[in-house]
Amino acid sequence: MEAIRGKIKEAALSSARRPEDITLLAVSKRHSAEVVTGGILCGITNLGENRLQEAAEKIPSVKNYLDSQKFDSKQLRWHLIGRLQSNKASKAARLFDVIESVESLKVATKLSTTISEIGKTLDVFVEVNTSGEPQKGGLQPNQVRAFAEEIMDLPGLKLVGLMTIGPHTTDQNRIRASFRELRFLRDDIVDNLPGSSFLGKLSMGMSGDYPLAIAEGTTEVRIGTSVFGKRPD
Repeated sequence: MEAIRGKIKEAALSSARRPEDITLLAVSKRHSAEVVTGGILCGITNLGENRLQEAAEKIPSVKNYLDSQKFDSKQLRWHLIGRLQSNKASKAARLFDVIESVESLKVATKLSTTISEIGKTLDVFVEVNTSGEPQKGGLQPNQVRAFAEEIMDLPGLKLVGLMTIGPHTTDQNRIRASFRELRFLRDDIVDNLPGSSFLGKLSMGMSGDYPLAIAEGTTEVRIGTSVFGKRPD
């Protein structure tokens, strides 16, 4: 883990940015609770899961073990980074601290209803398809500001930022353009919705392209293999 933190620091400094402004979200999907717990004990506090069913088994297991070791599991932040169907939104709201894949008002409304019932606040990111690839989820860029304004009014939800997945290509110019567009969309919300609670975070960049995302202003990178090792087949 220290190696990847060092690379993030190097990428930040080369872009005249502060390394402490970039959060490492360790993607723990398909890794066992034991492996994830080991990472947490080495300093990981933000963890990302793709599948709700897997997370529903893993997260309580990790928390129970950590609590038995007198480790304060409340300092952990569990992020859902996979696509979320509306019929699973209620369960996700109870399980996660952050939902990074909000892309419909129906899902956002169900998250809001559940989170209001249990009396807590849920951080959410709006997922945006900046690559133009039809197989990917997320709103179209021209929908983002209006959607952000809608969900800001939902009780219990705190819109903290925008999320995207870079295009599947080796063309660094295309990748950077995709990340740059998300930054422009973030700035558009900040400029046109003054006084809102929007925090302006950017979740973009994974193992293969995170240095490019850092150069384009990301505040969070989602990295798995370099933290936990190769995923089981």
